[in-house]
Amino acid sequence: MTRRAPGFVLLLVLAALVVLSLLAAAIAANVERAVADQARANAQFQASLDAESTRATFLYLAVSRRQTFGGQTIDDAVVVSNGGIVPWQPGSEVPSYTPLGNEIRLDGSPYRGVGSTVFAVQDERGKISINFSDRRMLDFWLAGRGVEPQQRQALFAALLDYQDPDDLTRLGGAEAAEYREAGLPPPPNRTLMTPIELRRVMGWAPVLAAVSDAELVAQFSVSRSALVNINTADAAVLAAMPGWNSGIAAQIVALRQVAPLPDTVTLRRRIGVMPADPDSVILFPGETFTLTTWSTEGGPALHEQWQLTPMEEGGRPWRTLYRLWMPRPEPFDAEMARPTGAPVFGDAGTADR
Repeated sequence: MTRRAPGFVLLLVLAALVVLSLLAAAIAANVERAVADQARANAQFQASLDAESTRATFLYLAVSRRQTFGGQTIDDAVVVSNGGIVPWQPGSEVPSYTPLGNEIRLDGSPYRGVGSTVFAVQDERGKISINFSDRRMLDFWLAGRGVEPQQRQALFAALLDYQDPDDLTRLGGAEAAEYREAGLPPPPNRTLMTPIELRRVMGWAPVLAAVSDAELVAQFSVSRSALVNINTADAAVLAAMPGWNSGIAAQIVALRQVAPLPDTVTLRRRIGVMPADPDSVILFPGETFTLTTWSTEGGPALHEQWQLTPMEEGGRPWRTLYRLWMPRPEPFDAEMARPTGAPVFGDAGTADR
């Protein structure tokens, strides 16, 4: 017994060393995992902070700087005069809306925000208003997707029944009884709150099955505007204007890359064809816009609709109408995002225009 004691002690020591080694490896793995988790948490927090800073910075510009035909200006109020670009002094004449050439475009173009954030701003006048625009645009849009005239009339009837306050069913439409029969939530009898809500209207979901949520919010608006800003509308919206087509839409988009259209006379001279309803065209952005922010590091995009309310007594200079989390634009190359050139974004003098 006494002779085996040294060997037994050696085995105990070796066993203890193995246990300690395993314990040390487990602790090291846990520490490594904790460090990685903390690094991810820090990165997510920083990305959230960068996105919030980007939104706050653009809103600051929106309420403190003016807009032109080219978009949102980024510097102190200046005007274009016979002497070139000069500062605007309070009390002088109303500043010109002639583009300065350094504006943040309001047509959904991507820009570098704070940190890893990318943002894009879309003027709501550059979309088709589901609630208030001329039905001919929506009819033209549906026709472009192969929806037959009779079905389009039924879709419009269902949309109106969804919005109006009564329970009277239009020809081809649907009210609460028809929704219950189909196992769907009843219509709220109000205007749509977001473009995605269009999928809830009777008969619209199958038609929109091939249209992504991103396309819906990019092409449709719920704001109170029946006018379309051709300086900010994308090609799909321009092609939906009665009297125009995809070729004319592409031509307008190409012209805008050189310089915004300053008036309808220039539009007529360069394009040669005005839409069927020239009064539906506008060239200046409105007070409602959507701001989309996402990180180059990954993750979803936050899509927000804002309305500037500078004349609201006792209120904030803006208000949020809705927020949607959506997949970030894909495919997306970070190099596509241009610098704003705005001092408040920290990239003054670096804009590549």
